[in-house]
Amino acid sequence: MTDDISEERKKLIYRARLSEHCERYEDMVEDMKSVALNFSPMDVEERNLMSVGYKNVVGQRRTALRTFKYLADHQPSSQIDEYITRVEEELDKRCNEILCQILSQEFIEKCERAEDRVFYLKMKGDYYRYMAEYKKGEEKKDVSEKSLIEYNKALEEAEVLNSTDTIKLGLALNFSVFYYEIISDHHKAIELAQKALDDARNNIDQMEDADYKDATLILQLLSDNLNLWKNDIGDPVDEVNGDVKVPENDVDET
Repeated sequence: MTDDISEERKKLIYRARLSEHCERYEDMVEDMKSVALNFSPMDVEERNLMSVGYKNVVGQRRTALRTFKYLADHQPSSQIDEYITRVEEELDKRCNEILCQILSQEFIEKCERAEDRVFYLKMKGDYYRYMAEYKKGEEKKDVSEKSLIEYNKALEEAEVLNSTDTIKLGLALNFSVFYYEIISDHHKAIELAQKALDDARNNIDQMEDADYKDATLILQLLSDNLNLWKNDIGDPVDEVNGDVKVPENDVDET
């Protein structure tokens, strides 16, 4: 029986890898959902496969929704409104799938490593934030509050991680975006992003080579956001330490 379970798990992972390679993200999330629901706790590769699948499935719809809303503002039509409703329903489905079916308290409590707990709590904060982008009124308030709670839980768990840990840096990046874009607490967003940037700068020389590229990418994103945000309020920020070589990227979150 154990061998059968192991083979089924391997089969699902293999199919998810194939789906990622072929950019069939809908298939990818279905297989990784099965792994999460039946074979937790997940290892790092499985965790990352699930994250990549859902990020692409949801990301495509977030992009589509922004485009439709832009068109609705400039070329109003009932057909565009119908598409907006359809995409929002699809986003509801996938976000609630992650939040209510997969990332339960029991699922997260099975994780022995702080890194994994931070990863999943951050993920919950992210998906509540995605819903807050298009919800209105009380619904927006509700998912915004839930996002804040999960991000704060993740931040507390992340205290034991190194300041250059990529998951901790990604949390600071996304949490600061939440503060700035969702609840418009600009000063809190800047404070959080600046602290993460400063703390990581102090330990950049101690970073493992394997993590250097990813960490410096996130540092660049933090720096880019800080420049943008501080310029908005008339208080420019310094760039990342010039000794750190960072790739250019226009993504504002991990």
